[in-house]
Order: sequence, then structure tokens, then C-alpha cells
Amino acid sequence: MAVGENVSTVTEFLLLGFPVPFLLFLGIYLLALAGYLGLVLLTGMDSHLQSPVLFLLGNLSFVAISDASSVAPKMLWNFFREQKTTAFVRCSSVSLLHWDGRG
Repeated sequence: MAVGENVSTVTEFLLLGFPVPFLLFLGIYLLALAGYLGLVLLTGMDSHLQSPVLFLLGNLSFVAISDASSVAPKMLWNFFREQKTTAFVRCSSVSLLHWDGRG
């Protein structure tokens, strides 16, 4: 190791973003969840909506619910925290999900 080499490690990221009010962000998140959940339930319950395309849309809606539910609750929690950070592992795992083609 060379003298003066930086050997620090990253353990967390500082979350910076747009100053969106909490209730607006919560409303958008709940509206998205309701829409995705409605599509999953509608394609699963109605026998007329059992085509392969709608089956695919139902599965994609389920994936969208899981993606939104992995990011949005942490962002909502950070509205109330003084130190707005997230762990490196959490940030990298969410990024990996988006980089593998789903995002």
C-alpha cells in the first residue's frame, strides 16, 4: 500500500432530492400501489381476463409493487429523520434490481 493512499470505505449514502411534501409523496405512492394491486386482482379474479398478455401485465404489476415497496417506505421514513442516509448495501441491492433489466 502506498503512503497517502485513500483506504476509506463507503458505508452509507446521503439522500438528497427534491423538496416534495410528505403527504404528496405518500399520496402518489398509495395511488400507484392501489393501481398495481387493482390490476393484479382484476386479472387474477375475472375469468374473461385470462389471456397471456393480461397474465404478463399482472405479473409485471406485481414486480412494480415490489420495486416501489422497496424504495418508497425508506424515502417516506427519511422525511422524519434528521440524518437522511441509507446503507450502502441497501442502495446497491436496489440499484442491482434496476440494472438487471427490470427498472
